[in-house]
Amino acid sequence: MSVQQLVPSEAGGNAEPLPPVEWHEILVPLTQLRPFEQNPRQINENQFKKLIQSLIEDGYHSRIKVTNDYRVIGGHQRLRAMQELGWTELKVLVPDRDLSDEQFTRILLRDNHNNGQWDMDMLANLFDLEWLRSDIGLHDIMGIPPAEDEQPKPSGQVCCPACQATFPIKGNKIT
Repeated sequence: MSVQQLVPSEAGGNAEPLPPVEWHEILVPLTQLRPFEQNPRQINENQFKKLIQSLIEDGYHSRIKVTNDYRVIGGHQRLRAMQELGWTELKVLVPDRDLSDEQFTRILLRDNHNNGQWDMDMLANLFDLEWLRSDIGLHDIMGIPPAEDEQPKPSGQVCCPACQATFPIKGNKIT
């Protein structure tokens, strides 16, 4: 799938909407899972270490989503962490049908997007905010930027989805 295929096409005609995708849990060997090469989600080493720690402490409770041919839609970083931890198989969610490029893209983006906002009064009454920021990694709830070692590092290039041209990144600017 190319970057161009990731841009949803405009709906034409009077096509009937498809029913919602139903997801089923299956057990698969990690070796069968194929990460999506153009996954836009990034994680730095400090965040990755926290992810590994959360898998050790809390277990695997948020399932990785894959296509019917085991291409990862959501959960790339969890998969990488599980590989590093030596897992050999895991339960994943698969759709009840093949996904269109537009469905794949929509699920890929929505799976990595957090909706809602924090109720700061409730958090302050229930938890130590510094603990949430430092130990849990919820630095955004305090309205301060993450520590330098928690900042995602640019990959060095960005690809334009419209023309597929690549542009170098210097600092946090595209040149």
